[in-house]
Amino acid sequence: MTPEAAVSKRYVLSEYVERAMEEAVYDKLEDGTFSGRIPSCPGVIAFSGSLRGCEEELRSTLEDLDSGRP
Repeated sequence: MTPEAAVSKRYVLSEYVERAMEEAVYDKLEDGTFSGRIPSCPGVIAFSGSLRGCEEELRSTLEDLDSGRP
């Protein structure tokens, strides 16, 4: 893959992640922690003690899924 193609692929993936994150739904759980999910991406879910942490975990989970990392 050429360097230009690699940059283009990263841009497309970054745009996809940003659009998916706009759909994110967060819930405050009974124990005070947060869960987050992206309805259009079944199985992409995250949990954290803070809303910001949940958003970061959700983004990381989505990026790992899109990159093919386990």
